[in-house]
Amino acid sequence: MFTALFTLVHRAVFYARLLEADNRSADKLRGAPCPKCGKGVLHRDNYKRSPRGHPPEFELCEGWNVRRSYTCSVCDHRVTPSSRLYFGRKVYLAPVVLAVATREGGASAADIDWLHETYDLARHTVARWREWWSDALPATRCWKALRARVRRPVDTGGLPDTLVARFGRTLDGVFNLLEALLSPEATASRPTAEGRAM
Repeated sequence: MFTALFTLVHRAVFYARLLEADNRSADKLRGAPCPKCGKGVLHRDNYKRSPRGHPPEFELCEGWNVRRSYTCSVCDHRVTPSSRLYFGRKVYLAPVVLAVATREGGASAADIDWLHETYDLARHTVARWREWWSDALPATRCWKALRARVRRPVDTGGLPDTLVARFGRTLDGVFNLLEALLSPEATASRPTAEGRAM
């Protein structure tokens, strides 16, 4: 029924893998010096999120709706590590934002209807995601760093399809792509990076 990429990634086991990797990365920050003041240490200060677009079985994973975060014990500065599961403030999880935005074999009218009924995902949201991939992401430092690491140029006009093709249309390929996009510039909730919450 749906794009092959969405069908591939829309599995609780894949989301659990992303969550586990995010948790491992976040664990490394606990007790670290504050990057802002350098005097305090980081203490856990997680917060709840209400993500959309995941398979229902993913909700059986402990911490599925918790965003790992830390606060400095001295200056109260918040540090939220980058995530493979989230693109900044976007409400829909990263694999959904990636898979649904692809144009090659992308979402048909029937697919959008199904997404709207199941996950309250509107057609204009998909258009906004495609615009984020093709316009906002290539303007970030993250993209420039990522582009420098790949051997052949990546056509920004064809994003995210060109990146998916470069990393591979497999679960490992998508995992590696989401990991490559880990950076404050790609995932921060700044207008230059992604605009309003999606």
